Amino acid sequence: MDLDEYLFYEKKKSKDFSDNKFAQKLGYSKSYFSRVLTKKITPGAHFLYALDKLTEGKVDVLKMLREAYIEKDKG
Repeated sequence: MDLDEYLFYEKKKSKDFSDNKFAQKLGYSKSYFSRVLTKKITPGAHFLYALDKLTEGKVDVLKMLREAYIEKDKG
């Protein structure tokens, strides 16, 4: 599952869920998390590890990494 899809479902499950709270649980700022979401930066290994752990493997972090490097190679 993509990160956007995961966030969508979590927001539907809980009105208390927010990107900011999720970013805090990951140990990152809202601005860093936002830049990852908008693909302005490539997430680092620590971020991907934390994301994988927090989402219990529901988000395909390897796909995120592959897509980030494919986009870099195009540019």
